[in-house]
Amino acid sequence: METKYRNIPIEELQIIKEIEKNAEKAIYVEINEENHIVELMSLDCGVKRLPNEIGKLNLLKSLSISEKDLQELPTTLGNLKSLEELSIFESKIEEIPISIKNLENLKTLLLCKSKLKSLPVGVCNLNNLIKIDLNTNNIETLPECFSKIIKLEYLILDNNNLIKLPESFNKLNQLKKLELFNNKLTVFSEEMCKLSKLYELQLGKNQIKFIPESIFFMKELMQLYINDNLLEDLPDSMIELRNLDILDLRGNNFKEVPEIIFQMDWLESIDLSGNKIKDFPNKIGNMELKENGHYEDPELF
Repeated sequence: METKYRNIPIEELQIIKEIEKNAEKAIYVEINEENHIVELMSLDCGVKRLPNEIGKLNLLKSLSISEKDLQELPTTLGNLKSLEELSIFESKIEEIPISIKNLENLKTLLLCKSKLKSLPVGVCNLNNLIKIDLNTNNIETLPECFSKIIKLEYLILDNNNLIKLPESFNKLNQLKKLELFNNKLTVFSEEMCKLSKLYELQLGKNQIKFIPESIFFMKELMQLYINDNLLEDLPDSMIELRNLDILDLRGNNFKEVPEIIFQMDWLESIDLSGNKIKDFPNKIGNMELKENGHYEDPELF
């Protein structure tokens, strides 16, 4: 342990030594003015387990772990009442302990590139969560109570196995960014359309056949990525999406440029490549054809 950590309380120091016992290199620790540990980071240090004693780090605000051999999180994780950020990357973790429900100050939950199949219902108690990133796991469903996370603004669930979203999903009315790329969704749900503060929506590489007319509720939407689906047409109600700048429709089943797009003359970029369209017009609104099916406003790009 470095010299600057010599005044860390002995109990906290022992916890760090326990974590490092079988590690290949030292972990990173940040302390506050009173010499208590407030941040702990272990990135490819060879850590294989976190001791139960980690729950005694009462003032810990940030815990970041990226360890490929880490298989589980201790149940005492729920004792970290001061924790605001929990980040776990590239691990073998299959489940989050139920005790996570006690992390009432948690604002950011990242558990990416792991083996998660589901979330415990207790995650719905985390009322202060602003960002959840669970990309690249094996998640098939979200708890029905997920909508109770009322302060949530950023939700990233790319590269999972989601088939549908909870019926109450529309109650996440503070959501600004939603990423669901590469799942197994077959429906662009009415509930999703009611997320009126959403400015970015990623739905690429699913199995969606149509966009509902109720998309007009998404009046703040600026970027819509719905590439590599099964779309054949667009609803007329998209004329209401006056803030939409970027529309990605690559790799769908369009046989011609949808008529509604010619009326959306405020668009800055649209990509129709990889469809069944044979003839592309040279211009759509202010956008010019850059390559086969890809249009951009030359004054902006």
